[in-house]
Amino acid sequence: MSKPRVAILTMGGTIASTGAAPDATTIYELDAARNPVQELLPILSGVADIVVEAFAHLASHDIPIATVLDLARRIAAIRARNEADGIVVTHGTDTLEETAYFLDLLLPAGAPVVVTGAARPASALSADGPLNLLNAVRVATSAEAADQGVLVCMNDRLSAARFVTKAHATATDAFGAAEQGHVGAVAGGEIAFFNRPRNGTRPRFDPHAPGELPHVDIIHCHLGMSPALVDHAIADGAAGLVFASTGNGSIPAAVKPSLTTARAAGVVVVRSSRVGSGAVTSAKVDDEYGTIPAGSLNPQKARLLLMLALRETRDRDHIAAMFRRA
Repeated sequence: MSKPRVAILTMGGTIASTGAAPDATTIYELDAARNPVQELLPILSGVADIVVEAFAHLASHDIPIATVLDLARRIAAIRARNEADGIVVTHGTDTLEETAYFLDLLLPAGAPVVVTGAARPASALSADGPLNLLNAVRVATSAEAADQGVLVCMNDRLSAARFVTKAHATATDAFGAAEQGHVGAVAGGEIAFFNRPRNGTRPRFDPHAPGELPHVDIIHCHLGMSPALVDHAIADGAAGLVFASTGNGSIPAAVKPSLTTARAAGVVVVRSSRVGSGAVTSAKVDDEYGTIPAGSLNPQKARLLLMLALRETRDRDHIAAMFRRA
């Protein structure tokens, strides 16, 4: 019987990096002349017919948002042409959750899309990238993974792009979802799903929609905060702002006059939280200043949804409805 076809799109990151010694697990770099992911093909070919495409070769904190939009378009093309039964994206972990969620917003149901990476470089004595990638390929060949939205496969766990986040700077078990939990696991090469992500009602956007992605900034709230950062972002032409607020999306009194300025300038403001778990709920400030609660979206994911929403509409109520469905 023919093996399933999997397209691997490499983006760089730790999984494609090397260090100076086997115990160098936090100091490493990309080599422009070498992609260690390519070296894993003999192992991966036992699971699927693999095609590897070097889409980018960057540390994930250096990937432009336009490159991720191009990645979504490339995946959409692979699906439309039936070039693969599943797609795997290898990516640096710093912004892996953002790319995964951005893809989730841009890609409709279809062949599995699995994002993976590594906490340790390919040269490390205990490199986690090879098994992460092998498991991701296994998931990408699973019929049960289809139509589940974009999945993240790290450390033998499967997570929904909508909920997963990186919660540790260096550990191999850095990824999880504090309240929602993982959606599945890979053990002994076998895939088990615990639950299915809620995908049907979520907002979806066309990756081929015309126009540039609007400028949206994240403002980190803190003790004794000045409105200067907010005022600068408005003056700099931001179309939207996401507050990484304290607690339940609280806005400091000193900043509230700037919210009036933002509203008058047509800048849409979303209240998220820097806390790390829990949902930001509706509050009096939303009625007074036109802000939008982000629900359980963390600030970095709220920014991505707001960017795509603003490219489609500038209507605050319409955008607020998208966040309620997210």
